[in-house]
Amino acid sequence: MEFKLQFDIKPPETRINIREDILLIGSCFAENIGVRLIENKFKSLINPNGILFNPISILNAIKSYKEEKIFSDNDLFFFNELWHSWEHHGDFSDMEKGNVIAKINTSQQQASVHFNKAKHIVITFGSAYVYELNDTKNIVANCHKFPQQNFTKRILSVDEIIEAFENSGLANEQKQIILTVSPVRYLRDGLIENNLSKSVLIQAVHELLKKYNHVFYFPAYEIVIDELRDYRFFEDDFLHPNKLAVDYVWERFVETIFDEDTKNIGKEISKIMHAKNHKPFNRLTKSHLLFLENYLVITKSLATNYPFLHLENELNYFAQK
Repeated sequence: MEFKLQFDIKPPETRINIREDILLIGSCFAENIGVRLIENKFKSLINPNGILFNPISILNAIKSYKEEKIFSDNDLFFFNELWHSWEHHGDFSDMEKGNVIAKINTSQQQASVHFNKAKHIVITFGSAYVYELNDTKNIVANCHKFPQQNFTKRILSVDEIIEAFENSGLANEQKQIILTVSPVRYLRDGLIENNLSKSVLIQAVHELLKKYNHVFYFPAYEIVIDELRDYRFFEDDFLHPNKLAVDYVWERFVETIFDEDTKNIGKEISKIMHAKNHKPFNRLTKSHLLFLENYLVITKSLATNYPFLHLENELNYFAQK
């Protein structure tokens, strides 16, 4: 007896191989998937600007990586004893202006290098609502708790999102673009308004699918909202998917988007990571030392066969006595 609706996801023509670079950008849900990619030894870079929610800020950030933009003091503003960037998360803010510029441009340089190498760009749109700074009419990525009367809040149109995608240069890139919509509910917008926002994002994504063959949609939103469809898969705030839900979405991501070679390597990596996370009752017992020796042999074999995996930390762990 089935107690949940499960739907088939048509895989993309081009699947991800573990040897390829991946750039992930967008909402916190992009970070959830990105962390799992890094844990599984993928060459991934996550959110060089910090967490971003609206499509305009996300796509402007990608354009800046492509164009190798360098930020200057003129791109910052001072508020509440800190220097901030309208294009970056508060993680980049600092009391010293020079520190902010240094952090931003270091991340920017890394992002530009990674963008050029990446064969896959994973973009997670969080919300279609944007905040325009009244003085400049520019859409900001983060309000940094600046007084709300300085902004105009509005919802993007589908056409604006498509135009931003095309202006970013992604329309002409020879890369696979994987679009997702975050299943996180943004209750601060209102429940009805959140549903309206998600519908705009989903419509824009499907319009892009119709226009560009290198664009693929992974339905993370539908998996959580329609397939899991239960508050037991959410955190206590009933807004954010919990670990169980993210693990399930990750499994669907793997089976849909990874090629067979990557899935097989992933199984071996998973065994090693599970062994590394194993907590023995006593680290000095003969059985545990034999456990370490066995997995040292397994890890050495995998590292020899796939030197690009960078298993140095795991080798050091299993080599300890």
